[in-house]
Amino acid sequence: MYLKRMELYGFKSFADRTELEFSPGVTAIVGPNGSGKSNLADAIRWVLGEQSARILRGTRMEDVIFAGSGGRKPLGFAEVTLVFDNADGELPLEFMEVSVTRRAYRSGESEFAICGVPCRLRDIQSLFMDTGAGREGYSVIEQGKIDAILGASSDERRAFFEEAAGTHRYKARRVEAARRLAVVEGHIARLRDVLGEVVRQIEPLEAKADEAKRFRECSRELEELEVSLAVREFDAVAAKRSELNKAISDIDEKLGAEGGLRESLSAELSREREALASIEEERDLLQERSASLGAEMKKVEGKISLAQEREKTQAAQAQALLESIEKDRNRQAAWADEKVAKSARLAQISSELAAASQELEALEAEDAALAERQRLCQEAAEKVKADIIELLSATAEVKNELAKIALEDAAHARQLERQKRELDAALAELRAAEELAAREARRQQELAGEVRAASSEIQDLERKLSASRDLLKRLTAERQEVQARAREISLQADALRRVASAGDWYPHGARAVLAAARRGELAGVVGAVAECIAVPKEHERAIESALGQALSDVIVEGDEHARAAVQYLKKRGLGRATFLPLDLVRPGELGKTEKAVLSMVGVIGQASALVRCDERVRTAVEHLLGRTLVVEDLDVAVQVARATETRLKVVTLDGDLVLPGGAISGGSRREGQRETPLSLRRRLAELEESLAALDAASDKAELAVASAQEEVSRLETALQKARSRKQGLELDLARCEATHLQAARDAERARAKARLLSEEVDAGGGDDPSRGELRRQLEDKRAHLEAAGRDLSDAQAALARDIREITGRRQEIGEGITNLRVRMASLTQEATGLREQLEAIEARGRELAIEIDAREAELARIAEGSRSAAGDVAAARGELDALSREKAEVDRALESAKEARRELIRRVAQKEARLRLCQGEVEDLQKARASLTAEEAGLAERTNHIEEELARTHRLTIDEARARAREIPDAAQASARARSLRLQIEALGPVDPRVIDVYESLRARRAELASGLDDVVRARLFLAEVIEGADRESERCFRETLGAIRAAFGRKFARLFGGGRADLVVAERAGSSPGIEIVVEPPGKRLQSLSLLSAGERALAATALVFALLEVRPSPFCVLDEVDAALDEANVSRFTEVLQEAASKGQFIVVTHRKGTMEAADALYGVTMEESGVSKIISVKIGEASQAARREETA
Repeated sequence: MYLKRMELYGFKSFADRTELEFSPGVTAIVGPNGSGKSNLADAIRWVLGEQSARILRGTRMEDVIFAGSGGRKPLGFAEVTLVFDNADGELPLEFMEVSVTRRAYRSGESEFAICGVPCRLRDIQSLFMDTGAGREGYSVIEQGKIDAILGASSDERRAFFEEAAGTHRYKARRVEAARRLAVVEGHIARLRDVLGEVVRQIEPLEAKADEAKRFRECSRELEELEVSLAVREFDAVAAKRSELNKAISDIDEKLGAEGGLRESLSAELSREREALASIEEERDLLQERSASLGAEMKKVEGKISLAQEREKTQAAQAQALLESIEKDRNRQAAWADEKVAKSARLAQISSELAAASQELEALEAEDAALAERQRLCQEAAEKVKADIIELLSATAEVKNELAKIALEDAAHARQLERQKRELDAALAELRAAEELAAREARRQQELAGEVRAASSEIQDLERKLSASRDLLKRLTAERQEVQARAREISLQADALRRVASAGDWYPHGARAVLAAARRGELAGVVGAVAECIAVPKEHERAIESALGQALSDVIVEGDEHARAAVQYLKKRGLGRATFLPLDLVRPGELGKTEKAVLSMVGVIGQASALVRCDERVRTAVEHLLGRTLVVEDLDVAVQVARATETRLKVVTLDGDLVLPGGAISGGSRREGQRETPLSLRRRLAELEESLAALDAASDKAELAVASAQEEVSRLETALQKARSRKQGLELDLARCEATHLQAARDAERARAKARLLSEEVDAGGGDDPSRGELRRQLEDKRAHLEAAGRDLSDAQAALARDIREITGRRQEIGEGITNLRVRMASLTQEATGLREQLEAIEARGRELAIEIDAREAELARIAEGSRSAAGDVAAARGELDALSREKAEVDRALESAKEARRELIRRVAQKEARLRLCQGEVEDLQKARASLTAEEAGLAERTNHIEEELARTHRLTIDEARARAREIPDAAQASARARSLRLQIEALGPVDPRVIDVYESLRARRAELASGLDDVVRARLFLAEVIEGADRESERCFRETLGAIRAAFGRKFARLFGGGRADLVVAERAGSSPGIEIVVEPPGKRLQSLSLLSAGERALAATALVFALLEVRPSPFCVLDEVDAALDEANVSRFTEVLQEAASKGQFIVVTHRKGTMEAADALYGVTMEESGVSKIISVKIGEASQAARREETA
């Protein structure tokens, strides 16, 4: 693997999109200081995950984005892409080339991608982990890092070697395991807390569960005895009823004749009503068909509009494609013209290169002749120069004497002037110091007042913070109390839901049907009656007594569903059940005389009106309770029964019953009797309501606590700010006091200085007359010497002119030679660029031809779509005409059906009148029969009461009870045993049957938690082993790699220094990881501290260490940023030898100024800054340049 390409846009000084191609070997990046060379190394480090702006030579991460220049605006983002050749598969990706991209925006956002797929920074760091190209590795080494390697602490140096050893994957594994271990420790603590809480809940429930089990056993035996006694009584009453029914059958024969007539009339009326229903159904169908046809007509009209719109859209698309094709063909023609122009320019460049080569040879010959002439002139000039020097020496002595006198005079004048200036400055300083002292005194008073105000503010905030913390503590306690109550109610509700889902109070047959419906085996099952109604608490006992066994009746949607359920029970032998088909049952209604009793004192109302239910099952509820009244007590019930001639069922709030026919059923409920379906559903609703209220209270408490916490946080922040502000003010006050004191001292010092300077100025002044005569003698001697010097200067000037002319001509020739060489290089580069541009034009031409073909194909497809849309419009219009005709026919048929309906309604009214007359005669006969059926009704009610008691108390039908009943030889003995069992149950006291389920649930929960705790403990042991293994493997890899690096370091050091020795020593320390110490001994020197090495020796030693690391663990690539800056020419030569040797096994990118390093490179990239603040790249392949030079020499 190696770095194949780097693409930059907007990164630091690279404002334009820039691409650099790299190959194995050594690539040198050169250029003047400040041109942006090191920005390329920063770009590589940035893409590989560097997050420190300081290491990237900035203060913020936004500093990597091009900030603009004199002629350019700042860019909004920076992007760098590194492309790696992954042919050897070193990176764990199935690609021959792997690209890594990083983009940063000025808003602070960053984006990362691997092979164009968005990813996280962590993914990039993981990809390069332990490859040597990681963020903490040695893939980018700058000049400062060379010295930092040697100057780092032993711990920092160890991290450098750990990257080389590839231990980061073990450290990452250890960190991840440690994080998971912390999570597991938290889970263990929570599981132990929960397990302890469950154990504390189990202990008090164990005794209650035992009592509940004894209660259940006694209840089962008592139920068996009660069922057997009830069956015995039921059979006796049934025999008496059989005798009475025989007598009643004789009267029924007399009613048969009248009943036959009534049935005949009813049948005729039913047929008329069926005909009426049929014609109404036909009318409804015709109305629906008419509306449907209208809707279809609108839909077809919409389709026509849509097809027409599609035609317009396709026409616009076709026009756009034609315009695009025309533009593409114009571009093809322009590119062809451009190709011809560039080819002509390429031929012209070849001619210019040949002419420039001939001109260069002529200039070089002329320069050689001028150089010889220049040498002769310079020799003559040197002789004249010696004579001038002797004359100048004598002149200089005279001038020195004159200058000495002038300097002494000037010094005296300057001293006087300086003393005056110092006096003025001292006076100004005195005034400034006095003003500063006055100003600081005023500022001192202001700051003292602000400090006092800040102290008052802090005291106020401390009082408010204390009150807020007390409030937060109280609100937290209230929230915990509400949450604890909510958890308690939630547990109770869960227990009730489990009891409700079990459905133990339903007979076996009903329970089986409901279970099958839940499994989807039976359709149309609405639910049991108890599940479909809701009753207020004060009416529960009355409704339960009134319904009795009917609570377990199953409501179904239709009779076909009832029949399917009956077959299901028969086929599987699951018992019996009663079904209420909603399309078959009829509601029970009160007659006019019966409704009158609703106004009696003590009558609460019709039972069906006291029950809440879904309107869908209202018919079934009316069927069961429509002829049942609820009253306050048994006395009122008897009065109501007499008033209605015992035709209604009357039930009291205590559950006592007066049955049709006059039978009375009542008594007390057994203590500890298990929960009924209605009371359980009511209790569950109450608990859920309470739980919702507690949840709301908990949310409100959470909001209050959060608000209090926010207030405490706000006050703490304000208090901290106030304290900081006070401290700042106190610091300002102290500074102000110090400034005031210093200003007073400065004023006193300036006052003393001003007095002293004033005295010196007054004492200055005066001149010496003897110094004037000496000055005139020296002036005469200087004039004589200057005349002789002018003669020699004229001769020297003539020679200098000749030399200047020769030199100027040679400079012109040199500039001409340089310009020719630069021009030839520029022409060569331009020719290369033209060839690349011609290739690009040809490639774009091919791509454009493909695009034109694709657009022409799209144009053909759109034309075909337009023809299809036109056909759709025609077909839709035909369909619309057919629908219009059909709707007219349907409207005519609808009017005929309405006329037939009016005729049938008239005929039904006539037959209903005749049926009412017949009904009156039948009612008279029924009144005569009622007196004979009273006694039979009482017996029937008794049997019904027995059945209802079996259903209400034991959830059994009479057939199920007979199947479970045992033979009782002695009824008195069985009754005594039942009484004994009741006494035992009463002795146990109130028992909650749910405690058994709760106890078993808690036991299962305890076992589950214990098992989970064991699993988590095993996970903790496993994670501890993982951490220990990672540490052990990491240390092993580190030790093995360090041994190899030590040997390589010694060899590289001796080679770079021409001898000496170097070693890496492991510094063992108790309680922490061992550090790494570097020991070096340059040739001819004793072992010494690294700090005593010269800069070149330190750089060379660090370079030896880097090459040793690369030898032991080769990096895919290595960027060396001016690491050879501190080396002399000899050491540069050794450095390049080692560099070329290492480059045979890897890839090096070297930023350098050294000529020797450039000569060792396989490719050169020049970085220039032609435009201020914007870097540009110029590339030169060394091999290609050498071949071009040889071709020119041959030509």
